[in-house]
Amino acid sequence: MIDLWGWPEVEPTEVKLRPYQREAVEAIKTDFKNVNSTLLILPTGTGKTVTFGWMAREYAEEMRRTLILAHRGELIEQAVTKLSHLGVRTEIEMAKDDAFTRDECHAVVASVQTLKGKRLTRWPKDHFDLIITDEAHHATAASYLRIYDHFTKAKHLGVTATADRSDKTNLGEVFDSIAYELGLWDAIKYRNPETGETEQVLSPLRFVQCEVGVDLRDIRTIGGDFSQDELEERIAPYIEVFANVVKKEITDRPTIVFTPCIGSAQAMSSALNSIDLKAEWISGADVDRKDKLDKYQSGKIQVLCNCALLTEGFDAPRTAAIVLMRPTKSRSLYTQMVGRGTRLFEGKENCLVIDFDWLTKKHDLVKPIDLIRSNKPAKEGRDRVDELVDELMTSHEQIDLEEAIEKATKQADEERDEEIRQKQERERIKVEAREKNLAYRKTVVDPLSLEEWLGAEPARERYTVVYPATQSQLDLLKKFGLEVPVGISKGQAGKLIDAAIRRRNAGMATYKQMKAIHKWAPELSQEEIRSLKFDQASEILSGLATRHGWNQR
Repeated sequence: MIDLWGWPEVEPTEVKLRPYQREAVEAIKTDFKNVNSTLLILPTGTGKTVTFGWMAREYAEEMRRTLILAHRGELIEQAVTKLSHLGVRTEIEMAKDDAFTRDECHAVVASVQTLKGKRLTRWPKDHFDLIITDEAHHATAASYLRIYDHFTKAKHLGVTATADRSDKTNLGEVFDSIAYELGLWDAIKYRNPETGETEQVLSPLRFVQCEVGVDLRDIRTIGGDFSQDELEERIAPYIEVFANVVKKEITDRPTIVFTPCIGSAQAMSSALNSIDLKAEWISGADVDRKDKLDKYQSGKIQVLCNCALLTEGFDAPRTAAIVLMRPTKSRSLYTQMVGRGTRLFEGKENCLVIDFDWLTKKHDLVKPIDLIRSNKPAKEGRDRVDELVDELMTSHEQIDLEEAIEKATKQADEERDEEIRQKQERERIKVEAREKNLAYRKTVVDPLSLEEWLGAEPARERYTVVYPATQSQLDLLKKFGLEVPVGISKGQAGKLIDAAIRRRNAGMATYKQMKAIHKWAPELSQEEIRSLKFDQASEILSGLATRHGWNQR
């Protein structure tokens, strides 16, 4: 029971919630009428702490206690500061700070690493009425679950910028619903429902994708993402290239660089300093970390190079460029990294995100378009928009994400309309042909490229300057009977020649044989044709010649 005489007064606050924050609070309270746990999803920079802090304030006004869980000291300090501004009295449960001995508070902000064993079980199971988990994409970890299992009578609110986890663990195992979600796209283009006007809640994003030739194929996947050690090994030879790209693109923007490991952070910092950019590297174990962060916040250094240290609980609104030297399969990590640059700051027009054209076996990397996807299933037609945005991103020019999406959406809509028109036209023609009993001949169009016919790996040029094919390469291509594309590069020609030689040495059908069979024997699939031996192809062509009355030589 709470001693009403000892319950501390909730102080007045000057904090005013934005419309979407008020909507979120009301949605959470509505969900709590039907479920015990729910999620709040808000992009970095939109006031997650203030929003869940307001829930703690309302609980305090009703003389109900709140437990707030976090896994980093920065997040705990941030929560205490924001709750204080909201008039909520807090105590910290972390290391030497013992909230259990100081009970005159509305909320306890606890470190997950501390709240375990005896420090957990000494708390009565019904002591808290609400548990709030900050950065709730960590909530499936055993250290969190032990706490939830202890305070079984409390409602549970999870707060995160993305409900995705790279290890595919389902947050639905912890949370019963999503009470409220504001996507990054909606936050950048936020329309105030009360005024009908568009407000700037987050900084607009611009992207540029640069070619560096780093090969990520065959890197192991650990815990749903690339092995950090193997990434470090692949990236190390390209540090000088990365540094020059960064200097050219960021100009005078305050910048955070994300790298796979401490070694690449140190090397990148050294390389940037050597080309006259003031840079520092930091890590969780760096004794000078606070001093370096202060220098960055004050503008004494321009670039911070770090190994995934600044993904959560770090606010640096002046950051106007993010460099992603750490490719990832995790949308959560990608979102956290980009989120370091989305906050508004006086004089800051936008945030530039520099990504790279990594060489991979399959399309499993997180890309800019993934930032605007909802945590809910993709809408119909979204895939084509994604492809078009990716094409725009590979133009190697800085591009605004909003403009890219609008342009891609318009093109996708036009393509869909044209596809519908053509389908209707085909249906009309089919009906007319059927009614008039007209015969027509179907033309089979070859949809495959030379590379696909020959089984050649597409060439990926490593350098900005692309060299044309040599005359000897062109002569050899003609000797093999290949249709030489105009402007073919030296790398592309080499790949085609290698593939043609491999097929000849293996006794496989030639390109000319495959093309002829594909044209005159449409009943054979492309894979069946590509698998033919030379003698088998010759036999098929002889049969076709007899059937069509050709004078075959």
